[in-house]
Amino acid sequence: MVSLQDLRETPLFADLSEQRLRWLQANIEDMHVGAGAVLRSEGETFRGFFVILDGEIVASRLIDGQQMPVHRYAAPGFCGAVPLLAGTPSLTTLNAETDSHLVRLSEPVFRELLACCDSFSKIIFRATAERLTNLEALLRTREKMAALGKLAARPCTRVEQSCRSVGAHDRPRKRGSRTSG
Repeated sequence: MVSLQDLRETPLFADLSEQRLRWLQANIEDMHVGAGAVLRSEGETFRGFFVILDGEIVASRLIDGQQMPVHRYAAPGFCGAVPLLAGTPSLTTLNAETDSHLVRLSEPVFRELLACCDSFSKIIFRATAERLTNLEALLRTREKMAALGKLAARPCTRVEQSCRSVGAHDRPRKRGSRTSG
């Protein structure tokens, strides 16, 4: 069981009353996971929110057939708010990068804290807005890079075709061949 002191030292819970901390302590799941553990997969409907007490979690997305890291969460941090707030499947896969100590809040516990604890909800909404903005910027950058790669490939192809056609006209002629003129 996570101690009240550990919860109190977590910025997300720092402003909670003693009574609310005791309620929280009784309503969370204490988790220890090894490096490489998958906490949640992209597209999965998962109704939980993770607070990282120790360790590091990496969020990744499947982009062009490869898992690409999009965010790194370190203690004392949290992850998993977007699917709960939006009521959508997970946008990312969450993997433990290191051995980690987490607490998992169920959706009802998460929603209760959002409704009754102003400091908790402000931290969640600010971080969520920032993370979504960063994810959108990352995806736009990747799209631009892919478009530039395709664009850069086109002129090379045209230049190669031009060189081949010029080369065909400039080949040395065999002796004795006639030219019109």
